[in-house]
Amino acid sequence: MSEEVIRCKKLIIDDDEGNPKILMVSLPDGPKIVLFDRKGMVRASLGMLENGPDFSLLDESGTPRVGITLLKTGPSIAVFNAKGSIQAIIAAGSEGPGLAMFDKEGNMVFRLPPGAGEEDTEPKDAEPEKVDYHPLAGPVIQ
Repeated sequence: MSEEVIRCKKLIIDDDEGNPKILMVSLPDGPKIVLFDRKGMVRASLGMLENGPDFSLLDESGTPRVGITLLKTGPSIAVFNAKGSIQAIIAAGSEGPGLAMFDKEGNMVFRLPPGAGEEDTEPKDAEPEKVDYHPLAGPVIQ
């Protein structure tokens, strides 16, 4: 029995009405799979970034709400509010775990790096870091 193979750079799987439900595409950084809901909104994606895999969950309006990435430095999970502003990141790096919390605009208000103990280690007069979420790149610290 011979194998049947479909080779392409982009594959779209539609429902019975012709609406896209699954997109599989080959991008310069690697493959990406995108899942659509009944209304045609992107709700989940799994792909390869330049530095590792990324899994994203989006709400019914298409706003990223959860992002999971695995980079060379270790895994991280980012959680976002309904406006898409980052609210928390938990990560496990080569030096140990880390946790960061953000206000509703995405300004860092608390950070617990490895070995820091129980207090906020951010100097009180320091400029807060901003973190944005890019659907293809995951959390991006500005």
